[in-house]
Amino acid sequence: MGKNHCSCNPKDVVPSKHFYAKGKVDVFMVMSLSAYLTPETRENLDRLRGGRGFAEAIKNLEPARFFARDREEEKVLDSGHDFQVFRRHLIKDWFFPTFYFQKELVEIPDDPQLKAALEQYDVRVRLSRSGFLEIKLTKPIKKEGEKLIEILRNLMELRLANKGNSSDDHSTMLKLTLFCAEKFIENLPREIVVNEGTEPVKLTLQPLGPNPETLPYRQRYITLFFEEIYCTHCWGRRIEADKLRRDYMGVLAAVVEGVLVQDSRNNVNFPVIDEESYKKLVDLASWQNDLCIFAPERALIYYPAQKIFISGRNKTRDIDYKYYWECISRGIEHTVVIRTALQSIAFSTTEILENVPRLTERVVDGEISKEDTQDILRMARLFSYSFKTLPFLRDILVPSSSFRASYAVNKFEYLNEVLHIKEVKDYVERNVDELVSFVQFFSSMELQNEISSNQNAVERAGTIITIAALAAAAPSFLIDFVGVLGIQEPIAKSYAVIAFEALAVILILVATYLRFDGIKKIFRGFWKQTTRMR
Repeated sequence: MGKNHCSCNPKDVVPSKHFYAKGKVDVFMVMSLSAYLTPETRENLDRLRGGRGFAEAIKNLEPARFFARDREEEKVLDSGHDFQVFRRHLIKDWFFPTFYFQKELVEIPDDPQLKAALEQYDVRVRLSRSGFLEIKLTKPIKKEGEKLIEILRNLMELRLANKGNSSDDHSTMLKLTLFCAEKFIENLPREIVVNEGTEPVKLTLQPLGPNPETLPYRQRYITLFFEEIYCTHCWGRRIEADKLRRDYMGVLAAVVEGVLVQDSRNNVNFPVIDEESYKKLVDLASWQNDLCIFAPERALIYYPAQKIFISGRNKTRDIDYKYYWECISRGIEHTVVIRTALQSIAFSTTEILENVPRLTERVVDGEISKEDTQDILRMARLFSYSFKTLPFLRDILVPSSSFRASYAVNKFEYLNEVLHIKEVKDYVERNVDELVSFVQFFSSMELQNEISSNQNAVERAGTIITIAALAAAAPSFLIDFVGVLGIQEPIAKSYAVIAFEALAVILILVATYLRFDGIKKIFRGFWKQTTRMR
């Protein structure tokens, strides 16, 4: 190890005191776009999200004020293909323009917390094909570096711990995210027209306003980019990735898990994580001088400042190594958005399933009303929207179909595992299967009832025709019958009366039979009502 690298004995070092870092922190927020739509057009978003028409409509949207195209992001995507991280269709079909928030042009409300946040963070916003707002808050670390533990304290917003519920105690990052999202929505066209099928479909945007009653559905993921971690115990020498792996994996585990402890003297420190736990962390970096660790809510990326040579489409060129890791970060963001989309479908289908037991009971009892039928049709319509989105999501979740080189594919296969994406996808598919089964059951019961009704109608029609024929033929039959027997008046009249009385009895019995089903239903309803009263 070189003389400029830390070689301290770990027993002599206190990481919470001696470790400093240089680089930046990205806080990536995903928020549902449906919260920013008028109530009457929200269902349209579920119909359209993920589709090509929706993608074409939102890909060309640009805010009128306060936002500019992020050229740095465009450079990252361009490098991503040369680094063999992204496949071309991923960039073309899923990576939409990113806009940099020009905070110096905006009048900031008189909110000290918000003003301080805008000073600390750079903000970028984009729309996603899966129907979300993606907002990235980037906090550059001071040039001279900051204490590693202080970076974590700020991310955890420990100043808010044990505070009340006033608006000043809300998460600074959430407040900043909502403010920037509001400005972004305000400066987009109010109506978005999507060409889907034969008729255009409209989405109407509306801002949330300053104090929304409910906050949008959202997810968060943090990526720590460190170009250098140095140790002040040895006067600021760089700690190499290999030494961090060997001697300080417990500290790295605390960083990616976002955990700090406070002792009896109110000192905040990294927890002492047992070896068995931190050995479960996997370093996915291909090179010895790098670190790449994924956790469910955070990623840690550590790399040296250097340039590397890559063979591009036109020529070999040198490029800052950080752009490779920026590409990996962009892939992380994309994966988090896809997971959020799956979780959103899981939530909505579970909500629909809650109505199934009640409706099943009504279908079985034959007591289904017109309103129940409308509910079932609405359920079928709502969950059918997922059939359009799920194929896109399944395709994009196969890393080898989206990412090129093995070193990129391996990273995102592991990220999918860490984020439990397969479990979420399986959960969604089980929900959809159960809903399909219920709709099929309802359809079969409806068909059975219709067939039964048709059979009853045919039987009753046959009976009525028979009675009509009998009634028409009876007078002639009686006259012939009396004549054949040679019966004279007045005995003949007596026989005729007896025959007509017998015919009347037959007609009464048939009428009773025809009304029996109706009587049975009335009696069953009366019996159920009596039972409930008891």
